[in-house]
Amino acid sequence: MVQAGRTPSRDTVRRVSVSFDAADYEELRKIAAEKRVSLAWVVRDAVAAYIFRRGPLFRQPPHSRPARRTPE
Repeated sequence: MVQAGRTPSRDTVRRVSVSFDAADYEELRKIAAEKRVSLAWVVRDAVAAYIFRRGPLFRQPPHSRPARRTPE
């Protein structure tokens, strides 16, 4: 996971392709819309949480980006 305030370099970021069934995709799309973030952000956030739960007991929690706000 990238620390807040740091821009990931090409050496630290890897692109993957993931397929979801229609029901899971639709649920992820709804979550993204509710949070006003991209579907990719939702997936990255879920992966970070999954890795955190499997890790050492005293690891720091993942730093997720806050949801974007629309101009009012």
